[in-house]
Amino acid sequence: MLRPKPETTLEGAAKPEAFQRLCPVCGAGGGPHLGRLNFVAFDDSPLNGAFNLAACPVCGLVFYDAAINSEAVAAYYRTERRYFTSLAPGAGGESTADLRHQAEIVGYLSSRIKPEHKIFDVGCGRGGLLSALRRAGFHNLYGVDLSPEMTDDIEKRLGLPAAQATAGRLPFLETAPGLIIYSHVLEHAAEPVELLREAGRRLATGGLVFIEVPDASAYPLDIPHQEFYLEHLNHFDSSSLSRLLAETGFQPLDISQAAFALPGGRNLPVLRALAGRVGDASAGGGLSAGPSAAEYLPSYLAWSSNHQVMSGLAKLADSGRPIWVWGLSQLTMLFLGSSALARAKIAGLIDRDPAKIGRAIGGRPVAGPEILDGRPPDEALLLAAWGHEASMRKSPTALNFHGQVFSISELNGNTDYW
Repeated sequence: MLRPKPETTLEGAAKPEAFQRLCPVCGAGGGPHLGRLNFVAFDDSPLNGAFNLAACPVCGLVFYDAAINSEAVAAYYRTERRYFTSLAPGAGGESTADLRHQAEIVGYLSSRIKPEHKIFDVGCGRGGLLSALRRAGFHNLYGVDLSPEMTDDIEKRLGLPAAQATAGRLPFLETAPGLIIYSHVLEHAAEPVELLREAGRRLATGGLVFIEVPDASAYPLDIPHQEFYLEHLNHFDSSSLSRLLAETGFQPLDISQAAFALPGGRNLPVLRALAGRVGDASAGGGLSAGPSAAEYLPSYLAWSSNHQVMSGLAKLADSGRPIWVWGLSQLTMLFLGSSALARAKIAGLIDRDPAKIGRAIGGRPVAGPEILDGRPPDEALLLAAWGHEASMRKSPTALNFHGQVFSISELNGNTDYW
């Protein structure tokens, strides 16, 4: 897999800073800050705020340096309903992209584990991977998630045992799993070391862990800041993932690069690891030290900040017209805090997701699209859900919205609107 190469870089080396949050892999107490991310998230979110992006000089992990703890993260996922209502890839559901991705994971695992193995899917979401495993002949399946809505739904809809619990205190105490899956979980964890230590305590003799995380040394150059989600507290490369396994008593059988194919021809580079406890499994070849996230991400941040979408947002903000923002993804929340939208005259916020309507962001309540009905022509509408603009564009016309309509993808290609 080729690593993207931005043409812009930040000048000068970042000065070391004392960390507010010790490195969540090796415990180092200080290192350089690569930049700052400001999110304008839901007012009731335990993770609402701004983060310094820190680079650990010891293990190479890049992470959000702020006062974050496991209790706040657990509270966030217990109350955050968007994964339950979302049809987008990555929610653990059965979108076309998710089905393809789940099939790839099952194919990867099928040659390494037996159908009778007991399998925990930690952070199982809506149970898409559990369903894929069952279709492939695995039958001792257990779901674990912080959301009680998710686990109740899995038990009712799929008829599988599922429990609301933290990854640091796994349920089903009478069961020793032969495999524990952490698919896109460790980047969300305030204390990933504790998660894997719990796995080491619970695994059956010879048991394995499977891990997949975004590869922060190769974030794709398509959408600016795309992988800097509010929830992505940790940004791994192959070295920091290997160090995490070593810190928690695991040895890798395999660490490899792969891609999560997303809609619109996009690909998210990911790292996959299969590991057993030291002395419990034969070590494999693993992956030699690859590109460094700490070296790559400053140029990725600079590329994102200089992206033409940012110029388009600045032009829209400086027009002075009231702007309705439709599509409250975490990328939109980052734009609201870290782009020219922070100074724009925001008329209001809109989303179709019932889990978001009625909540507030920056003191502004989120409304459904019907609020656009009959709005005057001096107002503008920004369609901020990248890749969904075609379907969204039908609503303003049907709702008799008279103002000009813009979209993030259009800002990506053209900023000459006036």
